[in-house]
Amino acid sequence: MIKHNDIPEIIIKIIKSNFFETLRFAGVGIFITLVYSLLLLICLDYYNFHPYLSNIIIVFITSLLSFNLHKNITFKKKDSLESAELIKFFMQILITLFISSLLLKIGSFLNIQNIIIVLAIGILIPMVNYIIMKFWVFKK
Repeated sequence: MIKHNDIPEIIIKIIKSNFFETLRFAGVGIFITLVYSLLLLICLDYYNFHPYLSNIIIVFITSLLSFNLHKNITFKKKDSLESAELIKFFMQILITLFISSLLLKIGSFLNIQNIIIVLAIGILIPMVNYIIMKFWVFKK
């Protein structure tokens, strides 16, 4: 049985055993984050689009890009597109949206500074995404 104290050690073992895969994951993640940020800034500052609508559209666009890059670069799955992978990937997005929203709600309820909440989300979500993608979405 896995105890909550064992989770950091398990994550470190996964990263060490898949060092280059982890680097590819980080590289793709940084690229996707930059694309997301740039598109959002363009929509908000240049075109004056509605922030929530812009976010939904950009999350959709960057999620499709993320799926393709993680499939082909991070996990090196060169087989044809499988609808099951795409469905699992979008379920993973919903899971991480739920987790990040929950953390925001808890942080707000406990009156925790936004920067702390954002840092917690920024650390937790990539780890959750990596584990879900590796062991479920793009499982070999």
